[in-house]
Amino acid sequence: MKRIRLLLVLSVLFSTPLSLYANPEKKLSLETRKKTLLEIANDLKRFGDDVKSRIAIKQIKEAKNQSELNTAIDPMTLIDVSINPESRVKISSTNSKITLAQNESRFFVIRIDNTAGITATLNLSPIDLATDPPTLAKWCTIEVVNDLIFSNHFSGKKQEYKLMKITPKFAGLKEIRISGDAGQGTQDLGFRATADLLLEVNSKEN
Repeated sequence: MKRIRLLLVLSVLFSTPLSLYANPEKKLSLETRKKTLLEIANDLKRFGDDVKSRIAIKQIKEAKNQSELNTAIDPMTLIDVSINPESRVKISSTNSKITLAQNESRFFVIRIDNTAGITATLNLSPIDLATDPPTLAKWCTIEVVNDLIFSNHFSGKKQEYKLMKITPKFAGLKEIRISGDAGQGTQDLGFRATADLLLEVNSKEN
């Protein structure tokens, strides 16, 4: 109990949320990142884009520094997130359509351009465009991965990468709008913090 109280006091004194320490991205070695990204690249082969995946895998294996690793990640990126100096968030998709499998999670890379240098949490939500008015999609979940390898918090660096997971529950051709923010007050004007995406979800029986 005393240890917990001490940690809470230190957290307040240094104005750093305790949750950030659970995701030590900066402490991970290059080899650890390469291993994780190789797993992602191999998984992306199942989307039918073997060319990009094979190129990415080769570049990841040959990467000698973080800069070369970043270059290798780009082909696996689905979402670009930018935060301007006023902390307004803008989201864009690198693809208009992706193919998924029913009840199977797939991972994509999020590319971050954090000009504001904020350290808030990145939140993503799927909006069902088939409903009137559009509402939160109950047949699909989207989340920013938050574990020992990747964090859903911005580090404050201008450029970084996050990992997102998409899980569709039903098969069919469906359109969603990915809505994002980085905490209260970061929603951009003009609904620019969204990106429309067409999901082709294959049934397990296929």
